[in-house]
Amino acid sequence: ENAAALLAADEGARKILALTAEIKTHADGRPYRITETGAIETVERLCDQPTFRRGLVTFYEALSFSRFVRRFRNATTVIFADPHTAPPSFTAVIDYHPRGMAQTEAQWDLFRAVLPLKHTLAWAVWSAASGQQLEQAAFAQLLEDNLGDIADPDGAKLVEIARTLEATTDVSWQSHIRADNGAHRFAYLETVNGSASTSKDGKVEIPAEITLALQPFEGSKVYPVKARLRYRITQGNVKLWFDLVRLQDVLKEAFNDELMKIEAEVNGGEGAEDGVTTVIYNGPAPAAQQPKD
Repeated sequence: ENAAALLAADEGARKILALTAEIKTHADGRPYRITETGAIETVERLCDQPTFRRGLVTFYEALSFSRFVRRFRNATTVIFADPHTAPPSFTAVIDYHPRGMAQTEAQWDLFRAVLPLKHTLAWAVWSAASGQQLEQAAFAQLLEDNLGDIADPDGAKLVEIARTLEATTDVSWQSHIRADNGAHRFAYLETVNGSASTSKDGKVEIPAEITLALQPFEGSKVYPVKARLRYRITQGNVKLWFDLVRLQDVLKEAFNDELMKIEAEVNGGEGAEDGVTTVIYNGPAPAAQQPKD
């Protein structure tokens, strides 16, 4: 009685008491009340717990995404794999519609987990530089700053090439030939100013192709990526750049590997103990339903 008196003395508490007194329960378990205007108002916020799970959880790598799906999934859960979004992504709809034709069994599809595949910094650096014509000093700097990503040739050789390029910024590039080993061999003329001008010829050889070891997505495997050297000599100046070869094929392979990783984590090993198999569809996830308040 004392507690009731204290509650009644508070205007906010009185409103809550008046509201809860009118709460009804729908056949599917949802609480509601009829307002003074005759409208139906859901009052889930006054319940001890939500009437159904909802929310969107974003992950950064496949293992955490798979563990979350495995924890909350049920017989209706599905995963949508979409390699064509930017970035490529996986979306798990935990409360997807059940099998069958009965439309009355539709779900809200509001409980979801998403894995957007984020490119690594190394992938972003090399892909952004691909096709960009650089002065020799800038090209040398690019090689030195990213030696750890170059699988072939070895780093010592590339450091030597980079330093040679840096040391010859004031020379006049004369010609280019293709060496027997397929490398690009550039000839240059260096002029030394003094009491008497002298000159000497020099050469620098750069491999026609290098192989990078890059991780396309955070948490993915490392893949070999070919980079072909390109050049242009104009009025004694040389521009150097590279073109990455068949990047889309590498990205497709990396996406499919992530898909198989998720498949194995969700439906294999400990994930198989609940007797549920989660289907993975190749395509974008549908929009979630929007229940009325």
